Amino acid sequence: MQMAYYTEGAVPSAGGKFKEKENALENQYMRQQDALKLKKLQEQLEAAQQSVDSVKKELQEHVEKNNKN
Repeated sequence: MQMAYYTEGAVPSAGGKFKEKENALENQYMRQQDALKLKKLQEQLEAAQQSVDSVKKELQEHVEKNNKN
């Protein structure tokens, strides 16, 4: 049985560069996903705020109507 011995050289050091690039691409992907999630959450918040504003306006109209009577 033959044993292989690995020494530091061009191939192992190149693996480090590939790993760095892989990590950079993964980080970029995660930032994009986070940005999409944030945008979706901001849209949901805006829709909820519009709903709250609508309910407040309706309530105010009822209060004003009842105060006149």
